[in-house]
Parts: sequence; C-alpha cells; structure tokens
Amino acid sequence: MNHKTFYKSTILKKNKLHLFFMLLFLVTAFSCNKKDNYSMQVFSIIGNASLVSANNTLKLKENDTVNIGDTIITEDKSSVTLYVGNQSAVRIHENSKFIVSSRTVDTLGNLNNSDFDLQDGKIFVVIKRLSVKGSYSVSTPTSVVAVRGTEFTVDS
Repeated sequence: MNHKTFYKSTILKKNKLHLFFMLLFLVTAFSCNKKDNYSMQVFSIIGNASLVSANNTLKLKENDTVNIGDTIITEDKSSVTLYVGNQSAVRIHENSKFIVSSRTVDTLGNLNNSDFDLQDGKIFVVIKRLSVKGSYSVSTPTSVVAVRGTEFTVDS
C-alpha cells in the first residue's frame, strides 16, 4: 500500500467515524426530548368516533393519544372517555365535536391548565382541584366555562 492510498483510507475511516458519532448524537438528542408521562389518552369508546389530527382523519381506538390541536368527533349513540393527566377525565357524548386547545400537566400528573373547545354536543368533566395558578376552561360557540376543580357538564 503506498502513501497516497494509506492517507485516503485513513481519511475515509475518520469521515465514517465522524458520521457515526454525528448520527449517534442526533439519535440521542431526539430520544431525550421531554416526554409527556401523563399524555391525554383514550380510555374507552362506545360506538364510533374519529380523531382529526393535522388534517388527517382516523378512526379513534382505545389507548390512542390525543394531542393539543386534535379534534374528536363522536357519532350517533357513541361516546369517548379520555384520561387527562393523573386524576382527571373527560367523557365526550354522542354527536359532539371536541377540540383540545391547550393542556399542561405537572411532573406529578396534576392538571395545571387546560383549554378545550366544544363546538357541538355534550361533555362531562371530572377534574382534581387545580393549583392556585391553574385554570381550566371549556369554550363553546356562545360562552366560556371556567372552573377550579369539580365535576361538571357542558352542553352546547
């Protein structure tokens, strides 16, 4: 092996090694993103419901994750129950259109702030008492309901 060939193969090995470490760093960085340990999840479904997320409409299934900006649409004789945080839940009744506008959960799983939109239909909400700085609201086409922590129904 002459000097030029040895030099080229050494440079090639170094470049491959650099590329490997760069890929390893990127994979590690993406896998270490802050994860929501208390994501909003579908607990149960009766009948048919769909999830509209990023302009895609999918049939909703148990254990699906519902994110900020997602819309749940229930059909006739259908309902969906969501876990929200650690000790809160939302039941979306038939013929409803429910949108998750915002939601924050602390490290213990307590719901701190949530804003939901009920475009049409009915929901039943059970929430643990919020922190002093927390807020929870449900907007309808005609009003906004804000609560501190209880069980309540909104019918729009």
